[in-house]
Amino acid sequence: MTRDFDRYIDFLRFSLDPEDTQIPDLVDYDWEGLLRFSRAMRIAGIVWQGIEKLGKDNPNGPSEEVLQTWKEVVEGIRNYSHSADGTTRVIYQNIRQHGFRAVILKGQGTAMNYPDWSLRMPGDIDVWLQKEGMADFQTASERRRNIEEIRKYCEKFTNNVSVDSTHVAKQIVGEILVDIHHRPTNFKNPFYNARMQKYFRSQAPRQFGNIVHLPNGAIFGKPTNDFCMVYQICHIFKSIKDIGLGLRRLIDYYYLLRVSTREEKEEADSVLKKLGMKKLAQAVVWIEIEKFGLDPQYVVLPPDEKRGKVLYDIIRRGKKINGMKDYWRRWLLCTLNF
Repeated sequence: MTRDFDRYIDFLRFSLDPEDTQIPDLVDYDWEGLLRFSRAMRIAGIVWQGIEKLGKDNPNGPSEEVLQTWKEVVEGIRNYSHSADGTTRVIYQNIRQHGFRAVILKGQGTAMNYPDWSLRMPGDIDVWLQKEGMADFQTASERRRNIEEIRKYCEKFTNNVSVDSTHVAKQIVGEILVDIHHRPTNFKNPFYNARMQKYFRSQAPRQFGNIVHLPNGAIFGKPTNDFCMVYQICHIFKSIKDIGLGLRRLIDYYYLLRVSTREEKEEADSVLKKLGMKKLAQAVVWIEIEKFGLDPQYVVLPPDEKRGKVLYDIIRRGKKINGMKDYWRRWLLCTLNF
């Protein structure tokens, strides 16, 4: 399985960069296994880019049967992406009509960084809300009032309203889960969580004011690249500790690094250092360069090989924790300020 995983990653590397022409070793390649792997990881659309680059003339390429199945999977991803795009547009318009400002934290905003946004398999739609006309969360009473306004709004559309440290409500719209946030995320460590929430409050005016226009006419709030680099590392951090880290999050970060400016990266890296996540970010950078083939010109932080290998091994093992050795590895990556 380890050998297969590494070969799958080699082909993923070939698939990520449209300009990469170095075809990996395909002798005795398990194309059905790659398809199953890609679907399980929700990256079949991204790997399809490599299949298309490979062409039909390669004698070691996939069979017609596998190609046909893959085409059907990709068509389904494209349809689902268009559905998510439409849902995002409708939700954003509804939120604005009810007097809120909003930012789409991941989802279709993240897909805009991809060479072909429709090949990214959508997940949940996470929306950060603020009541129009309110101050930017500077006092506890303002934050409580904002949560109450969001709760009243959500109760008009769903019974699944439950305020916690991050969310106010969850609702299925069509076939897509929508998460309504009163703040982007949180840490369990109170010291670093205080720093992170202060950062989010300071960023609120910029993020809610960053409106993007899609080619299909859709308009919604999208976080700036420097904010996304911080938020996505926070999300990777929580995934490692809680549910396991999938490849799609690292691919999101790969394309984010490719489209961000040096100034945006330096700003994000400064914040990550204050939040105690610089070493985790360096481990991610090592994977982006060594496993995904990202050109080092796209990064500012130096890669951390030691922790990068630990993180890669955790990904290879998936969600399964195998004894105290794996617990120690997760602790090494997830303990803040290490």
